Amino acid sequence: MNVLIVGFGSYQADDQIGWQIVDQLQSLDTIPNSVSFLKIAGNAMAWLSQVEAETQLIFIDAVRSDKTPGFIHCRKFSTDLPLTLSTFSSHGLGLVESLRLAQSLNLLNRPSLFYGVEIGTDAPFELVGQDVTKAIPKVIAEIEKYLRSDNKNTV
Repeated sequence: MNVLIVGFGSYQADDQIGWQIVDQLQSLDTIPNSVSFLKIAGNAMAWLSQVEAETQLIFIDAVRSDKTPGFIHCRKFSTDLPLTLSTFSSHGLGLVESLRLAQSLNLLNRPSLFYGVEIGTDAPFELVGQDVTKAIPKVIAEIEKYLRSDNKNTV
């Protein structure tokens, strides 16, 4: 089964987290060849053209909620989008709308994962904060474990 890992981000401080996780995953020798990567800035619909019928999707993004910076949200979903997902992305409307479009096009026919890392700031020209950076190896370890598992077809 093909897997597409999509990292959302921008050049604004903690909002880079999705990109940084994708960059580090790409550099690992332990990631199977069936995994491809995509980094997206702004246009949350861009990943739709990369999806085939048998594609497993993993999304990584910066999120804002009432948790502390560096907290990792993990949501597993298949055909039904979790209602709580709509409140997470720091990119506003784009990700949720793209997921709903994918659902209507029957592209979300496999279980999918969403990893959101709670951010502290998205101020321009700042580096990712230490609390958020500490989440990177944890998310990578969870994704590696998931990719090695035999139960990717269930949520």
